[in-house]
Amino acid sequence: MHDIDVARAAVTAAGAVIRAAESREPDLKGAVDPVTATDVAAERAILDVLAAHRPDDAVLAEESGGEVRGRTWIADPLDGTVNFVHGIDHVAVSIGLWNGERPIAGAILDVGRDQLYWAAAGEGAWCGEARLTVTNRPIGDAVVALGYPYDRRERPDAYGDFTARILRTARGVRRMGAAALDLAWVAEGRVDAYIEPGLPAGVKPWDVAAGILLVREAGGEVRNGRGAPAGLEESLFVAGGSTTVSGLLEPMEGWSDGR
Repeated sequence: MHDIDVARAAVTAAGAVIRAAESREPDLKGAVDPVTATDVAAERAILDVLAAHRPDDAVLAEESGGEVRGRTWIADPLDGTVNFVHGIDHVAVSIGLWNGERPIAGAILDVGRDQLYWAAAGEGAWCGEARLTVTNRPIGDAVVALGYPYDRRERPDAYGDFTARILRTARGVRRMGAAALDLAWVAEGRVDAYIEPGLPAGVKPWDVAAGILLVREAGGEVRNGRGAPAGLEESLFVAGGSTTVSGLLEPMEGWSDGR
């Protein structure tokens, strides 16, 4: 199997587990960070696929951990757990293969709509057989998907300012609660951009490992707060068409979460 086939098989297996779940009751990793038995079972399905087809590669997964080391599969078995717990079918499975700082393949499954997004380096971004292309609207015409870190209750003023800067600039803001799926929608052109404060409490590698490649292969940019190409761990994360990304970065100049 090619790497992209392994990625698609992994998210498909996890998606089947999520759809078959009989309980959505959560435990809490933190005050606003739930985990369910389904997260764990879906991750097990991903790990089984990787063990069968790529046993020598490293794995970093949200629930069981790991590290980025050479060829590494970075997986979020259930992105949007809060949505899942509340019966909101805006959840995804995401897996990206990276070799050092270079993304190789990625797949994101929109579980509720049964849409599979995927990309391989140099081969474009796709949903099924449809090739994806980002929009490239001026920020005043753009709809921006927004993410918040798990520690947002500790710094409400900082994140309130963060949101206000975007509201003053963009046509509209959407907070949908599944970063990987938001990035797939940026690649598809359903939304024009995605922005989220980053480490230490915000964007995690498993949130963006597949989405970075999808957006870039769809003709977009993924940048950090300095305007440089974003990696897996950033203090600010912005994705979209080049014009939209530039328009988002400008009002964020000087913003700080107060750390």
